[in-house]
Amino acid sequence: MPLDRMDQINALLRQQFAELLEREVELPTGVLVTCKKVVTSRDLSDAKVWISVLPSERTDEALALLKTALPELQHLIAGRIRLQHMPRLTLVEDQSEERAGHINEVLDQLKQDESGSPLDTIPEKK
Repeated sequence: MPLDRMDQINALLRQQFAELLEREVELPTGVLVTCKKVVTSRDLSDAKVWISVLPSERTDEALALLKTALPELQHLIAGRIRLQHMPRLTLVEDQSEERAGHINEVLDQLKQDESGSPLDTIPEKK
């Protein structure tokens, strides 16, 4: 299947999942779940739905709730879009924001740590 067609399918699945997530799933107060992207297999048998949860401390709670609602969400999506075969949806936690935050923390720590910084041990060129 051409890549542009796959991109269209991924975008359509992401849009539908995000809309249903907002309308059909009752999330706990103070929890925000975002559908970041959808990646569908070339044979359309599976689709990974990448989600982000804020605050990150409540990720397990939100994932458990979404996994319970996933069969119903998949059924509703199948009724909204026309595909020969509706991919089986799998939830994947998107940790990119956490990783970026951790990298920033490490970089800040390296800037502040003058005595142990690897850059301080490199001799200057004369």
